[in-house]
Amino acid sequence: RFTAPVAAIQIPPQEQQSGQDPQKTISIPRLYHRLPDKLREGQIISMSMQDHYVEVTTTLGSEMLLMRLSDAIDLLDGMAGVQTHRSHWAARGHTISLAKAARRFDLTLSDGRKLPVSSRYKEAVEQMLNEQGQT
Repeated sequence: RFTAPVAAIQIPPQEQQSGQDPQKTISIPRLYHRLPDKLREGQIISMSMQDHYVEVTTTLGSEMLLMRLSDAIDLLDGMAGVQTHRSHWAARGHTISLAKAARRFDLTLSDGRKLPVSSRYKEAVEQMLNEQGQT
């Protein structure tokens, strides 16, 4: 593991404590080791499967990594987020809303993209959005 400034990482409010040094460094998920240096300072927005590759989208760009989605999720080391579909995962801090489009549901992300939400994962997505005070 390597360390990075706290500003580069999302820390859930319940884990933040008042009076802490804002320049304190913390361990970040192992998946960041697989990303190019230019993307390591960004926040992960989502991950999507394309053939045998996981496209990791960050606030600074995206990268294709040869691995399974389940392995990529494991390398997030518990980062807050939810799997929306067998081929998609979204970070909690970058989810905006869930909307029904025709016969399917889509999750809107902070960068404007939409990820499909399957019926299997819909309840988990709704629960996460409700915890954030969003719908």
